[in-house]
Amino acid sequence: SLKEAQQSISYSISPLAKPAPVEPFSLESHSVGEWILSEKEVKVDVVVVGSGAGGSVVARRLAQEGLKVLVLEEGREYSQADFQGDLPLRMYRMYRDNGSTVTLGRPPILLPLGRTVGGTTVVNSGTCFALPSFVWREWKEQRGLSLDGKTFYHFVEEIWQNLKVSPVPLSIMGKNGKILLQGARELGVSAGPISRPMGNCVGTGICIAGCPFGGKLDMRLTYLKMAKQKGALVASPLKVEKILWKGTKAIGVEGRHSESARPFRIFAKAVVVSCGAIYTPLLLSRSGYRHPRLGKNLHIHPAYTTGGIFREAVEGWRGVMQSAYVDEWIQEGILIEATFPHPPLGYGSGLLPDPSWIEKYPYLAEVGFLVSDVTTGQVKKGIGKPLIFYSLSGCEMKRILKGIYYAGKILFAAGAEVVLTGLPGVPPLKSVKELKALQNFPKRAEFFSLAAFHPMGTCSLGRDEKSGVVDLQGRPFGTEGLYVADASLIPTSIHVNPQITIMALSEMVASSLLGDLG
Repeated sequence: SLKEAQQSISYSISPLAKPAPVEPFSLESHSVGEWILSEKEVKVDVVVVGSGAGGSVVARRLAQEGLKVLVLEEGREYSQADFQGDLPLRMYRMYRDNGSTVTLGRPPILLPLGRTVGGTTVVNSGTCFALPSFVWREWKEQRGLSLDGKTFYHFVEEIWQNLKVSPVPLSIMGKNGKILLQGARELGVSAGPISRPMGNCVGTGICIAGCPFGGKLDMRLTYLKMAKQKGALVASPLKVEKILWKGTKAIGVEGRHSESARPFRIFAKAVVVSCGAIYTPLLLSRSGYRHPRLGKNLHIHPAYTTGGIFREAVEGWRGVMQSAYVDEWIQEGILIEATFPHPPLGYGSGLLPDPSWIEKYPYLAEVGFLVSDVTTGQVKKGIGKPLIFYSLSGCEMKRILKGIYYAGKILFAAGAEVVLTGLPGVPPLKSVKELKALQNFPKRAEFFSLAAFHPMGTCSLGRDEKSGVVDLQGRPFGTEGLYVADASLIPTSIHVNPQITIMALSEMVASSLLGDLG
């Protein structure tokens, strides 16, 4: 039976439909990088550091307005041909530290980060949610952020259209997602297919190692492409080490080739930093910028997975990896998402109580959930790598246990024979009553084995210097010509996957920059 179970798992790409051809993506960023290295100095209107959800949006908007824009990316650029074959090799290429970035604290938490042209959008699940209205009200009423809601949600709608965001069709959802929806229907709770930037998606289930068919419309295939069509240049792999100043005004950047260490220097009328919530505060600090909240206020979404064993085969690795959601308990800080990574990339088998259960792997369904955190962490400079300090509080542990309860109820409602929690010392559960008893499980951080996603908040927006690092126009307080446009702006945990929020805030930063430049 073990041999049969192993043979039933296909480690190759096994699409559910015939993929449409993808237009090859140009690798000109390497040649642009070589040109920059060959020049003594380069002058542009705006230099954007980082090519993810924030930097790509700013580059496209500014290029549309006729500005000379240069985007610098520390990671390499890869073609669609590079998204074939060996999955661990793709993880090594496109993630920082081979996807093994980890926080320091109780417990250590895996925090994977993308490092390639297009940023984490190339290797994320593609899940899209608009910022919940109750979070927007919190920003306005409790934080005093007088952002223009009408403009913000206008940008959300525009981004939705540009990315062709649409719900996952049932034809490519896979059984794992359908089980979540079935359980939600039985319980009468709010649920639906996840919306994603849909191209030629055929449900390969390997979104987090780059889509081989362009089925997920990441920044390479959308905003960066549009920016380049309007004259923007993208250069990689070039690592920016410092911002250049004239007094308090940012006038450019300098750095080195990520592999050969050859130096470069670029001068610009404005500098946009879009390195993400971990690396943006480090670049600002390395460049001499000082603020008491810089690098603090780190929010992440701790994530946990619960499994259910079903009588009929699930083969959860077939179909869209992250395909359906339940938002019934979102205001309690719990967003449930059906997630089943492809076997070489995922850790679902870690839910199985012991090796003898491996034959049940094809019958396993996985329900993951994100916890909106209350505690905050901090990013500091380390030796060669950042130090990311973060420890769970009792609030997050309580929410994790609640999430296990809700996820388990859904699995039982869908017909699971047993529910697997992954908690140490907890056997397979056979009833909702046993699930409920888990609320008394010891709230000790070392008992929770976690990954986390979506770092936010380390250069947070503020109404003044006391409440944030960056003003409502995206400018670090006390500077000129310098802007931040990425997840580090987000002041609180936002309960949902943040890509759309990052992009909409970055559109607002781009508007401010255009106004400042006249």
